[in-house]
Amino acid sequence: KLKDLLYGLMLCSGNDAACAIAEHIGGNIENFVKMMNKKAVDIGAVNSHFTNPHGLHNAEHYTTAYDLALISRKAMLNSNFKRIVGTKLWVAEREGNGYKYFYNKNKVLTQYNGGTGIKIGYTKTSGRCLVASGKRGDMEVICVVLNAPDWFYDSYRLMDFVFAKYKPIKIIDQHQIFKTIYIKNGVKDETKIIAGKEVILPLSDAEKDEVYISYSLEDKLTAPVRRKQKVGTAQIFLNNEKIYDIDIITREDIDYERDSIIKTIRKWM
Repeated sequence: KLKDLLYGLMLCSGNDAACAIAEHIGGNIENFVKMMNKKAVDIGAVNSHFTNPHGLHNAEHYTTAYDLALISRKAMLNSNFKRIVGTKLWVAEREGNGYKYFYNKNKVLTQYNGGTGIKIGYTKTSGRCLVASGKRGDMEVICVVLNAPDWFYDSYRLMDFVFAKYKPIKIIDQHQIFKTIYIKNGVKDETKIIAGKEVILPLSDAEKDEVYISYSLEDKLTAPVRRKQKVGTAQIFLNNEKIYDIDIITREDIDYERDSIIKTIRKWM
């Protein structure tokens, strides 16, 4: 089953599983590699180029620690992926007794307090590489080390540093009201506009006072207005550098007032 191939790939570094999955999803390995590179660009991993689905050495196959962090973050937002890389032992659903038990080679899950994943990698050319993740409280972090002989403990020290220095701070509440906005020709004359989503950022104690929010908003809207319609943007700055932005949206539908034109004509008659 494809599910077993995924567990064999992520827990045991099954290069054969990588090829089988690539051929199944992409039709062939060459087409799947094109899909990989397109997805990398979509995620923002612009300093990566892949030539195969398994990572064995090729001069034109490369990435960076930052790109791997971006790719891993995107993957960990998928609940199926997150469950697979957090599994210590998987028993494959296949007939017979051979090759059914897949033990996770990633010691982060057993050695690190709060370890959640993600993947080890090794070739003679690249050395020991590890994308590690851990969660404590409400904050989960991703750590990437490349060509690191002490790959696990380097990652543990880096994650310990982050958990000690940074805490998740709520900057904007979901559905936080920003202002009341005028509605022209609507069944209602005004409505509240709100944050499109909650914003929580990892900040040190020194950074808390250096965060500020800048707003760019519409002054008025013309009916009809639809719920979750974008009316502006909230930009979050840290030390005068923009680090995040979200949409500001309407919180309700407001229909067009059909009598508004008649009222306007009568007013000027």
